[in-house]
Amino acid sequence: MSVASKLGATAIADPIVDCRDGVARGDVAQSLGQRLAAKVLAMAPTLASSFFLFAIFVVQGALLGRTLKPEGRGEYATVITYTRFLTYIGLLGVNYAIIRRAATTQGGLIDLSRTAIRAGLISGFLTLLVVAILSFVALPQGKEHLALLSILCATTLPWEHVRLNLNAVDQGSGYFARFNAGRLVAGAAMPMLLLIFWLTGGLSVAAATYLLIPATLIGLAFRLLWSEDRRPWRKGRPGTLTLLREGMPFAPSQAGSDLFNKLDSMLILWLATSATQGLYVAAVPAVQILAVAPEALAVFAFNAGAKSQGRGRLRHCLMLAGGLLAFQVLSALIYSLVVGRLILLVYGNDFYGAVALALALLPGLVFQGCTIVADGYLRGRGKAAAGIHARLFGAAVMCTAAFMLYRIRPELAVPIAASLGNCVSALWIGGAVFIDAKKNSRGGGVELAEAPAR
Repeated sequence: MSVASKLGATAIADPIVDCRDGVARGDVAQSLGQRLAAKVLAMAPTLASSFFLFAIFVVQGALLGRTLKPEGRGEYATVITYTRFLTYIGLLGVNYAIIRRAATTQGGLIDLSRTAIRAGLISGFLTLLVVAILSFVALPQGKEHLALLSILCATTLPWEHVRLNLNAVDQGSGYFARFNAGRLVAGAAMPMLLLIFWLTGGLSVAAATYLLIPATLIGLAFRLLWSEDRRPWRKGRPGTLTLLREGMPFAPSQAGSDLFNKLDSMLILWLATSATQGLYVAAVPAVQILAVAPEALAVFAFNAGAKSQGRGRLRHCLMLAGGLLAFQVLSALIYSLVVGRLILLVYGNDFYGAVALALALLPGLVFQGCTIVADGYLRGRGKAAAGIHARLFGAAVMCTAAFMLYRIRPELAVPIAASLGNCVSALWIGGAVFIDAKKNSRGGGVELAEAPAR
């Protein structure tokens, strides 16, 4: 069953057009329009929740920025860097395996949910161990005093992995009411706790780190309470090792994606002072709105490739790619006129230096949005290697450009390098989509469904 039908939208089959039978082009256009409308309705709740989550994160950033100032904000960014960097990499692709199983499982999903919990605990504790080691041996000079707070932040990983795996069950089964509600609760927990501490005047880098633990547990508790299973600790089916094995083919693509997407944060961690790092982490979410819609579209693009079954339409791919690129460029041009004022309004005058960083990041966000959607489609087609190669090439360009520009314009080196890396990555993966569609241009179209969302 497609996601469109699960959400109550009408699934409309591709028409078989034979000009010899005199089928009117108007009927075909109307059918395509109806299919597009059904797909838009299917995506609307997830798209809306994604934008609402972005608004929540803006509030969180404003509270942290206005209270901690650039240097404190940079220290907090250091504390969470390795945990955020490895959260999805540490899942080992299990979330993709869970989605595939949930989409094809008949009847209840209690057994799969139980196994998802066990797999999340295993991957979470392993990732916690890795972050703890990195916190002791891989923090730059002058930031080593934040190692213990970094490890404290990492203690949230087992519970976060459990929540993300349970979210994958909801995605694969089409239970989007619980899926979107869970995302919103988990996303809103931290800003609400920060607001309470901000009102009492007790917000600091250490306090913000401590709050990550109850915020994570709130998100997990909400999902566990909204469940039919009252004994989630019991053993489920398939076995945990089976699920881990099924996730491994997706792990390299997931790792490549996250390594590339967070590489700029690693570069700024090592190349910048805490104050400059604070300005940068304020600039990134200020322009990240350009990736919100593509992230939501990628949730559905995964099965757009998976359901094509070897068939693709070059014309449809070109139309979608052109529309997405035009939307991204137009959005960036409009947003560039107001982003400076928004940064000062949200963060205050202390973050004036973030405006130039945000403008330098904007071109890269245009291409990053296209890459996100294209990569989701290729993963569904079983051709995740293209995304890995694109990001490796983009990462090489980004690192090379960052170190070259650092000698000339150290404050702008990382954002300009990030834009260059995103550009070449998008060109690479766009070429892969074009080649794939051209090879399979004969046959039907595809339906949109879901891929792991964050």
